[in-house]
Amino acid sequence: MTKKYNAQIPLEDLDWNLERLCSLYFEDGKDCNCYKQLLSLLREMYDNLKDCSYEYIEGNMDGKIHNYKTDTYRRDLILKVRKTLEFDEATNNFVITNRKVLLEKLKEVKITEKTFKNHINRCGFGVVYKELSPKNTYKNKGKCLENYIIKNNTVEIPKNEVTSAIKKYCSINKITIIRL
Repeated sequence: MTKKYNAQIPLEDLDWNLERLCSLYFEDGKDCNCYKQLLSLLREMYDNLKDCSYEYIEGNMDGKIHNYKTDTYRRDLILKVRKTLEFDEATNNFVITNRKVLLEKLKEVKITEKTFKNHINRCGFGVVYKELSPKNTYKNKGKCLENYIIKNNTVEIPKNEVTSAIKKYCSINKITIIRL
């Protein structure tokens, strides 16, 4: 902006804006864990771009403004979910009952689990579940072979009755299929 409009915006104004944003998005304002990292990142960006021309800076911003707007909206939704989670300061992790509860909260704001976890990890936090969900138990496990006899890890099946479910089950359980 200083290059485009010839307005002399000092670095202190950028620092003040960052402090204001942190106080808006974080309960403890500039006392939050990430404030110092954000301040050093802002100063580094300022130092890298202060001697560049406006055209150069604008050329590097192609598409980044759209990304900034969508990221800002996404970040607001993620903060909405994050505020509902319990935080463990000792481990720097957000604690939630289980994955199913997290997925329900994310579904309300239409954000994927991957996007949420990537954002949380990028900010230096983690997600921990109080209860681990059990491994998937399949009701039909092995049902695809219930009409056939398995001897010595081999099964004889007529060629036209071999289905993809049978192939997958046999592959996982190291059962050889002999086609008749």
